[in-house]
Amino acid sequence: MKYKYFIPQLLFAFAFLFLPFETVTAQGEFCASALVIAEGTHSADGPISGNGASASGCFGAVAVHADWYMFTPTSTGDMTISSCIDNVDTRVSVYTGTCGSLVCVASDDDGCGAQFQSTLTTPVTSGTTYYIEWDNRWTSAGFNFTLDVLSCEPLTVGNALSDQTPCPASSRVTFDVSDLGSSTDWIVTNDAGGTNPSNITSTGTGFQITDIPGSGNITVTFTSVSDPTCTLDLLPIQFGCPPANDLCADKISITAGSIGGTSIGSTGTGSPAACIVPPGSNGVWYSYESLGPETITMDVCVASFDTKMNVYSGSCAGLTCVAGNDDDAGVGGANVCGGGLQSSVSFESTATAGSPVTYLIYISGFGTSTGTFTLTLATSPLPLELLSFYGKEKENGNLISWEASSEINVDYHSLERSSDGVSDWSEITRIASQGEQGLLTAYSYLDERPLSKSYYRLRSIDFDRSENVSDLISIERKASAFTISKAFPNPGKESVLVQFNLPENRLVEFRILDIRGNLLSRGAQTGSAGTNNLPIDLINLSPGTYILLLNDGYSNITQRILKH
Repeated sequence: MKYKYFIPQLLFAFAFLFLPFETVTAQGEFCASALVIAEGTHSADGPISGNGASASGCFGAVAVHADWYMFTPTSTGDMTISSCIDNVDTRVSVYTGTCGSLVCVASDDDGCGAQFQSTLTTPVTSGTTYYIEWDNRWTSAGFNFTLDVLSCEPLTVGNALSDQTPCPASSRVTFDVSDLGSSTDWIVTNDAGGTNPSNITSTGTGFQITDIPGSGNITVTFTSVSDPTCTLDLLPIQFGCPPANDLCADKISITAGSIGGTSIGSTGTGSPAACIVPPGSNGVWYSYESLGPETITMDVCVASFDTKMNVYSGSCAGLTCVAGNDDDAGVGGANVCGGGLQSSVSFESTATAGSPVTYLIYISGFGTSTGTFTLTLATSPLPLELLSFYGKEKENGNLISWEASSEINVDYHSLERSSDGVSDWSEITRIASQGEQGLLTAYSYLDERPLSKSYYRLRSIDFDRSENVSDLISIERKASAFTISKAFPNPGKESVLVQFNLPENRLVEFRILDIRGNLLSRGAQTGSAGTNNLPIDLINLSPGTYILLLNDGYSNITQRILKH
């Protein structure tokens, strides 16, 4: 019984294997399988397969795969297709005709701008079928796109003129309407709070939007009364009163730091002459008073437009060029914005203490462009300028003198001495900085215990502990005779330092005697030509008067020494 049905079933299975198969084409990968769409937003899965790109389309045979769509408008107007809503690099073509004989109508690649999306607008006729091809020339990623048909012919509006007569309370904009298109009645609205006519009904009519407060950009919208879906936006239209610092005479005084500004509405009246670079047509003015030597850096790295900057000294009636820049890294730029189209300058002030300099700053744009910006000004004092450093031999020591300026950041000066100019440096005095910004200050110090040959240097220490070190100077003291120049402190308690002079290198013997001439101690020291120091120990002596006797092999000299 089991085999009764087995043979027919087996024959049926073999017969099924030899039935013909129908090749199935994926919908949307070829013109012939294009997806039918209507107006609205659509999602494309991306041209990833099928080899269905047009072989001789609007761009030629440079793509392999494509997503195809078919659209038949129900009204005549302008069709707009756009993938700007997604950040995907796309390319689009629109055709009429048949899949076997396509006629290119319009195409676009990168019409949306920086992200390389596509957008196009082309006239369409009601009832005509249009084929839309998104190919994989640049990517196979999925994306969204929109399709809309504007069923009315937009009107033409031109010559928008900002009138600043009512300023500073408000302003107004006047328009010329040259073509109302297919509609004879348009409702006019704006987003600036100004008042305007409720509608325009005749070709060639001009109209005003009045009582516009503030300044900036205004969006004016025209809506067709017969078809409310038919609208036209005019954006942007600049309006408003000129900035308060539109003229040089009304410049805004600034200090170090940042300040927000705008050149929107500036008139360009009194635009200055070129300074390193020519200024733009419209700009605004600022001023900065420098009180002394300093490096001044200014920039408008943060700005909504392509800027220019010019800096002058003098007065509004007599400007003298100081600095100027168009693009940050270009001619005259301080290169602090990281390049780009914004502006920067850096220069050294010529001001000195008691003689300030006022700098006039003009911020403008490339051509007639205007916008908002942040003006940043930074200053740094110039480094210490050591104008002189010298020494002179005096009877009672070595006199060291120096002159300095630009000491605004200097804490103190350290005068150091060495016996060889290489090592053994020691500080012999520290003098606090007395200089003000830009002020020339003179200093001096008497080294009452000089060496026979002394080397000196000056270390100037800033508040941040950085330092400037001077060149070396040296003073060699030469004696014409064997003499004692000084003994100090005298009277002394523990020791006395005796300075004696030699005309040449000699061995000098010394003796300590009491007032009766008794020898208390003796010793010797090799002296060099010039001034020499001899320390005398008084610790083991009783308070009283003593005689120091020095002998250089040629003569004796004495010095009375007192001990407390």
